[in-house]
Order: sequence, then C-alpha cells, then structure tokens
Amino acid sequence: MPSPYRQSFESAVDLVITNNQYQKHSHLDIYTLEEWQKLERKVAAMPTFKPQVQAYKRFYLASGQVVQTDAQSRLLIPAPLRKFAGLSDEVVLVGMGAKFEVWSASIWRQLFDHASNDLQTIMEGMADLDGVGA
Repeated sequence: MPSPYRQSFESAVDLVITNNQYQKHSHLDIYTLEEWQKLERKVAAMPTFKPQVQAYKRFYLASGQVVQTDAQSRLLIPAPLRKFAGLSDEVVLVGMGAKFEVWSASIWRQLFDHASNDLQTIMEGMADLDGVGA
C-alpha cells in the first residue's frame, strides 16, 4: 500500500476486495470492512426480486473477499481476483472516495489518456458540481 494511502486504512484491520468493470475494463475495488458493511446494508434495503439487484449481489457483493495488510502494509490480492482484473507486475491504485480501485497499469494508462483527450466534455458534464456542498 503506497504511503499516501496508508492513513486511510491505518485503523482498518480487515479490507474487502471485489471485482468491478468500467467501460468493459475489469479492475478491483478495495473497501475498509466498515465501508463494505455500509454498502451491504444499502443493497439489502433494495428490492430483493429486482433482477438488477440480484445481478449486482451475485457479481459484486458475492465476489468480495476479506483480506488483511501485513506489517509492511502489503496486501495479498487473491488469485481469482488478480486474474479477473488482469493484474500482473505493474498495478495502479486510484483513490475514489470511500474506496480504492486497483487497475492493471496498461489499462489505466489507456483510460487516463482517453479521459485526458476528452477532458473538456467531461468537465462540461460535471458543471452541476459547482453548487454541491456550497
């Protein structure tokens, strides 16, 4: 775990890692156990028989695995999740508020380059953010 991120997880004994996809690119999400449990409670309050809720539970929640960091703040990502995300040697850890994302460095570079090339459109889409929290 890179030192800038360690503070976010210092009090966390357990972390939860699960699979995810963005624009058909696989990656992993990491939550503190507390944040994961908040997510589970929100999902539990949703309509059980709604097909999207069932699919979300099967894909996202069911894939969650509890892990711990070691004394050097290293995190062992279970092999099935590494395979799902296509992780090999180089990975990128991205802070996303209540969670972190783990990406294959090559996929992350592609996504980042694409976003950089389309930054004006992205910023226009985020115009409503100006009034948030003010």
